[in-house]
Amino acid sequence: MLRIVALVLSFCFAIPAHAQLSTPPNRVLQYIKTHKFLLAADALVVAATMADSASSVHCQKVNQNCTEGGFPLRQIFGPRPPAAGVYSFGVLKAAGLVATAHVFYHYQNAKPDAGGTQYAFVLWIAPSCFLSGVATQDAVNVASQHQAAARARLRQP
Repeated sequence: MLRIVALVLSFCFAIPAHAQLSTPPNRVLQYIKTHKFLLAADALVVAATMADSASSVHCQKVNQNCTEGGFPLRQIFGPRPPAAGVYSFGVLKAAGLVATAHVFYHYQNAKPDAGGTQYAFVLWIAPSCFLSGVATQDAVNVASQHQAAARARLRQP
């Protein structure tokens, strides 16, 4: 049964030879050259949300009293969400921010009188990245304080 599933999945995800050659490298390089700021913002969003997710998972593993996770995460998974739930929420948040930024950038770029407003997506990406950074720092501080207290208890005779 497992072999049949693997065979079916290999056929489903196989890339045809003509699809591999449909995007020449110069088009990809041209996209990268014209969208540097947008791609840098995407990388920052993904890095910030994944750092927040990783620090939340680590804090929960180290400290039993750590209640990391935002409001929607706690409503769905309870006070101590599983690692898969934390990471999936982070991926969904990053994907939503990236998709919204791309749509806004390309919509504003299509207007002839845009005049630099295509970079307005920074108005919602920057606060999100800042808040993810603050949450990451908070989770790291809570986990390190708990680990320091545990080490101190072990050193006592």
